[in-house]
Amino acid sequence: MTATWRLLDSGSGGAAWNMAVDEAVLQEYAAGEAAPTLRFYQWDPPALSLGRFQDPPGEASLDALRREGFAWVRRPTGGRAVLHWRDLTYAVVVGEDFLRGSVVETYRRLSAALVAGLRLLGVRAELAGEKAGEAGVDPACFAVPSSYELLVNGKKLVGSAQVRRKGAILQHGSLLLDFDPLLLARVTAPPEAVTAQAALYAARVTSLREVLGAVPPYGELVRAMTGGFAGTLGVTFHPGTLTAAEEDRAAGLAGRCTEAG
Repeated sequence: MTATWRLLDSGSGGAAWNMAVDEAVLQEYAAGEAAPTLRFYQWDPPALSLGRFQDPPGEASLDALRREGFAWVRRPTGGRAVLHWRDLTYAVVVGEDFLRGSVVETYRRLSAALVAGLRLLGVRAELAGEKAGEAGVDPACFAVPSSYELLVNGKKLVGSAQVRRKGAILQHGSLLLDFDPLLLARVTAPPEAVTAQAALYAARVTSLREVLGAVPPYGELVRAMTGGFAGTLGVTFHPGTLTAAEEDRAAGLAGRCTEAG
């Protein structure tokens, strides 16, 4: 029997709200009160999200974020800093009984779904090897591909992070629609390193605009990526909304999230 998942198209939201919703859905699912969920959203204003265990932004980064009018927020997942500027963010919440295996194995399965979705957009992506990025120390997620993350022509296109709680998995990630290496360097690197860091990012990171020559419409992106998950995981999707309990939980979590702008 084919599993049925909820599809949430959340549109654009603020940084604290975006992270609060992901965590609220995870908590409700872990409590047995939510369906397996695939969610898509964007960020308004743009924001820098930090991994759960990363240090807060330094003064230079905070100054750069303020000048740009960007926010910052801490994710419930680990990993490194991601600039949500012109991207499409996805989030998957499902049980460990569905996605069996280690964190790396579940990364591989979900990344295969992303590859399939990108193929529907005309993008031929490949997966980084299992040992990719182990020695990297750069604060920005997109500087170094992790195991089974997505590359096009050797450059990173999607960055993801995962957390597990009480048998539930949350994996979310950023698909770059466009990319400005200098902008990313300004908000993640000390002033004296910005030029060199921007050159490194330009060599290691790509975007749909660079690959396709244009950014597909939002609706087309969501349909293609949903199709990739459906075909790869063998599930069907029904459009849905947050439950009242998820809304209430997210509102409480958003008040505790770190966000500035």
